Amino acid sequence: MLDSNTQYDIFISYSRKNKNIVLPIKEEIERTLGLRCWIDLSDIPCGSENFKRNVIPGIKQTRVAFLFFLSAESQASEYAIKEIGFASKRANKRVILIRFNDDEMTDEFYFDFQNADIIDWRVPEQKKKLLHDLRVNSPGISVTSETNSSANVTPNQTTIPTVSYGMNLGGDSQYGDSYTLSHPSVSSSYATAWKLVSHSFKRNEGVVFPAQWDGMLDAFWKAWSVKSEEAMRKATSLFLKADQHDPELQYRIGAMLSLGWFGESQRAKAKAWYEAAAGKDNYMAMLGIGDCYRTATGGFPQNQEISQSWYVKAFESIKRAAIKGDGRAMYHAGRLCRFGYLGEEHPKEGIAWWEKSVQTGNCEAQHWLSREYASGEFVVKNMNKAISLCVDSAVGGLVSAMTKMGRYCKEGVPGVMNASLNNALMWYQLADEHGKPHSCKNQIDELLEQINNDGGSRNA
Repeated sequence: MLDSNTQYDIFISYSRKNKNIVLPIKEEIERTLGLRCWIDLSDIPCGSENFKRNVIPGIKQTRVAFLFFLSAESQASEYAIKEIGFASKRANKRVILIRFNDDEMTDEFYFDFQNADIIDWRVPEQKKKLLHDLRVNSPGISVTSETNSSANVTPNQTTIPTVSYGMNLGGDSQYGDSYTLSHPSVSSSYATAWKLVSHSFKRNEGVVFPAQWDGMLDAFWKAWSVKSEEAMRKATSLFLKADQHDPELQYRIGAMLSLGWFGESQRAKAKAWYEAAAGKDNYMAMLGIGDCYRTATGGFPQNQEISQSWYVKAFESIKRAAIKGDGRAMYHAGRLCRFGYLGEEHPKEGIAWWEKSVQTGNCEAQHWLSREYASGEFVVKNMNKAISLCVDSAVGGLVSAMTKMGRYCKEGVPGVMNASLNNALMWYQLADEHGKPHSCKNQIDELLEQINNDGGSRNA
């Protein structure tokens, strides 16, 4: 039985049929990073009692990440599925799917775990990123350098840059860093909505985030929930100690600053973070700069000409990413073309980009393409296709698609679907759960009253 006092860094979940591939990867992680991995080796028998006595403590005591080695065999393994289900839904562990062959996800597995980060071990850059993320999040790692070079890093050390882009941290004997951001004054509803940021970012954009992202969001949620200055200091320190040479993270911090999530007084500091990420060809940061020049936010003056030049620059970067299969890039290419951000509207080109993005599962592209088929302005009107795309988008987590499905179900669509108040209520409740708290309260209250009066359904 597992020693209850044992601490592990990594939990490895896999099919024993893949042992000859998985074990060398485990050994490389341990050798390279000096981390301790829990793995269910062949000398531990399968069975429900074994799962309860050994696997559950192993998952709960894991400190860094839960790695699921994705294969046809592991997806068919009763115990591997129990492990990942417990890790993600009960133990709240960071789940990373590791690809090592070309096996595809089953529909059932995709439905349950589509939001988990996916790393292909066979791709050198992805493998390097995984090892870096695991190293950064290891509890025993100490900061020993002010550069981002990974040279001469021992298994118990990592290097964190001190570049601050306008959000500098000085020394503090108690916390190790001084806290320079103002404590945001937020309502409980806003704080609750913040908890959903990670969910919506991942579901809507399909981005593989640095491993520390979940921890930072969780820290901010706790800080804002308990309204503790000490908790806020520590949460801010986590953000600013993150790998600031990662352009995706730089863009995210810039976006949160420009939206006021660090407090109103910090909005202007978005500029430096956006510019740092844009300098590394991050098209989302370029789009953010274009938006800021257009609306005079984030420390940028209003200038429509400069705004458009940034959209054009972003479009070139977007096309490079789209060629590599980036569904989010395809969606934004469609948005720029469809709505005239490049100077003139090119709706058919925009729709063509969305069609490509939909093939990658991007739920924002699904939502906007659904609107196009519902209106029939630039494509042949097709309500069957419109509703199918809207359902896909809603299931993917887009709140606006959930509310749209609520309206479709409430009113019905002639020749396509009958009205159903119960289905409408379900979609509005999902939207209320995943969006701003109580944002659908009026619709829900109205539907509950109608259901009580007529039994919950009516024919269109």
